[in-house]
This record gives sequence, C-alpha cells and structure tokens, in this order.
Amino acid sequence: MEYPSLRIIYAKKARRKIRPSSMTKLMIFEALKAGQVMKDELVSVSKRASRSGGSRVFLDAGNKYPLKSLLLTMIVYCANDATIALAERISSSEAGLVQAMTNGPKRLACLTASFVT
Repeated sequence: MEYPSLRIIYAKKARRKIRPSSMTKLMIFEALKAGQVMKDELVSVSKRASRSGGSRVFLDAGNKYPLKSLLLTMIVYCANDATIALAERISSSEAGLVQAMTNGPKRLACLTASFVT
C-alpha cells in the first residue's frame, strides 16, 4: 500500500481472512497519541480486568497502576489483565474498545475488519 494515498500497489490473497495481531495495542497507542490518555496517569483495575484469563500478571482489583507500566506490561507480557484495564480506561469498557477497533481499521483501509469479545 502506498502512503498517504492508501493506493494498493500489490496484493496477494487480499480477501483471505486472518486473525489480527496486536490490533488492541495499536488502538491503545492511537488513543495515547490522540491525547485521550496520558502516560503518567493512574489507571484503576476492575474486577473484570483482574479476573481475565490467558496470559496475565495478576493485577489486583481496585488498585491503581501507572498507565506507562500497564502499557509495558501489555507489550512485554501480552497481559490480558493490563490490556483490559487500559481498554476500560480508554473506552469505558472492553466492549467500547472493541467497537473502536472495528471502526479504527476502516480508516486504515481494512474495510472488512470486525472484532468481538
């Protein structure tokens, strides 16, 4: 894809559906860049975030952690609890970030992208 025109120069299996990699991270960084959140602010961890499954770092519900630390935890450990806490801070809920993720890639010419929790 050519930037900034977003004109497709070459495509191979362009219509094949694939699982996105790190789209949540990109959307969270987009929120940081847009000034929706500040890297030095404190983020509260909900019960839902603290009880997430999969890869996690066992964040305590009710505790507040620096956003910057949660970002690093999300990136280095792929920690679901940190990612959900950030999603809740940015979009008020995990579902809110999922909706933003569905709308976000469309701006990047990913016209058929959709996400679910």
